[in-house]
Amino acid sequence: MAGNARITITTFESLTSNSAGGIGKLSYGLAAHLHNKGFEVRFLTINKGPHQTTFPSESVHWSSRGFLYLINKLAAWKLLDLVKKRRLEEQYYDFFLSRKKLKGDYLITTHAFMPRTLKKAKGFKHIAYIPPTPNELEIEKVCRNELAHKGVQKVHYNDAYTDRRRLKKFEASLPWLDQVISISPVTTNSFSHLGKCVMEVPFIHIPKRSATDLLPQPPKQQGKVVFLYIAYSVLLKGLHRLLDEWKLVAPENAELHIAGPVSAPYKATFDLSGLEAENVRFLGYTANPTPFYQQADVIIIPSLIDNEPTTATEALSLGKPVLLSSTCGYARFVGEMVPDAVFDVFKPGMLAQKINAAATDMPAFKAKYADLIEYTKHKKFDQEEFFATIAGCVLNYAPNRVHQDAPVFKKGLAAEMLPGTPTLLPA
Repeated sequence: MAGNARITITTFESLTSNSAGGIGKLSYGLAAHLHNKGFEVRFLTINKGPHQTTFPSESVHWSSRGFLYLINKLAAWKLLDLVKKRRLEEQYYDFFLSRKKLKGDYLITTHAFMPRTLKKAKGFKHIAYIPPTPNELEIEKVCRNELAHKGVQKVHYNDAYTDRRRLKKFEASLPWLDQVISISPVTTNSFSHLGKCVMEVPFIHIPKRSATDLLPQPPKQQGKVVFLYIAYSVLLKGLHRLLDEWKLVAPENAELHIAGPVSAPYKATFDLSGLEAENVRFLGYTANPTPFYQQADVIIIPSLIDNEPTTATEALSLGKPVLLSSTCGYARFVGEMVPDAVFDVFKPGMLAQKINAAATDMPAFKAKYADLIEYTKHKKFDQEEFFATIAGCVLNYAPNRVHQDAPVFKKGLAAEMLPGTPTLLPA
């Protein structure tokens, strides 16, 4: 696919020493792919730093690095809460991006909290959005329902996903987006009612491991089955639901390890004290999560709503079984090969039964995952084909195309079906 179309790609993620983090990595790879195919690409990020790219790239403003350093320091000194910090970052990004001379044929963005910029980007043929999360308004709705279910007043809880001032920016951005390109069914469903062209291109991120990635581990306590939850805990990650399920079954021969930081609003809203008696251990934060995975027998992902999450494939790549909620994007990938791996996080007792089954007979439980783990360890995801599919969705865009379901993952066929090119209906 060659051509001279001018494509601007924007991401809210900063460039790192070798590419970018989070959804920024996807946009970075897409920019490189399009540049290599002969397209005129311009890549804009909140902060480029010293990193050099093979394609034209720049920060939204020369002051980006200093600005981010300052507000990170203020947050570290507890002078700025994380919700206000995120809001300030997004306002800064939108303000300076809107002052750029944005022109070209196509605009692709992985960020939709920039109404000022999108309103000014009228010269593009169309604007495509690759969301890093499900629809933010749907996330807020899920969170509000959960708070009501738990009897928590909204005024007593606030994070980036429930912050109304921030979400107004998202609402104001939506009308300017012509096309949504989703990488998971959960995200697709969350945007499907908006009347926009929603295309789904499945993405499976499976990290490649080698012996040098693994660390020596001390012997585990004899007979203990270790369940691991690892995330930055906010409401949508569902830690409180997991703890409720754990208390229902309370296996004596098992421990639940909680890894990662817990947000201040979440910690203040949900009582996380006194859990040591329930065989629950809080492990804190580490820059390298691999040891947490290595020490665990089963990884549990109880998200109320989640785009992928990568924790599932991280665990599988290390040979660890996973239990994940049906409201995770990877539930389709995992569930097609191991149906028992998926549970309804809103159905009390369902996860508890699965925890009990694993704690009662771990060898039999893990045996169900043998094929999935082997497949994951040897899976070679074709990044170039994935980026070519994304590019095709953008370049072949027509307003009256409708969402096409992505291929269903089938045991033994997933390698041939990924990344999966959606059928584009005639214009």
